[in-house]
Amino acid sequence: MNVVREILGGAMSGTGSGIFVLMLLSVAVASVIGYLATIRSGKMMAEFISKINMRKLNLGILIVIVVLTVLMTGAWGLLILAICAIIGMIPICTGTARVHLSGCLLLPVVLMQFNLDVVFLSLF
Repeated sequence: MNVVREILGGAMSGTGSGIFVLMLLSVAVASVIGYLATIRSGKMMAEFISKINMRKLNLGILIVIVVLTVLMTGAWGLLILAICAIIGMIPICTGTARVHLSGCLLLPVVLMQFNLDVVFLSLF
């Protein structure tokens, strides 16, 4: 409220002042317009996405990921990407939830957070 008072100066004498009511009305109008725009754009996007061939889209994304991996990290990155893809297939093949793979992400992060990654890697 202090920020509004600084912007408006002495024109704001209370919550019933004309400027405050005008600001409140503009927020309400903007909210209604935003709601209607969100609903309309959501319907348009749903129609657009239903027309997309998902097989081609997925193949394109896979190609982009592989190309970026090779460009940024080389052969080692491609090897790690392949290993991660194989690990990612394990829940699908075994019928388990994918959430169990979060340990693959959490364990290295925890080790690095406590500076135990060097100790852990020195064991190998």
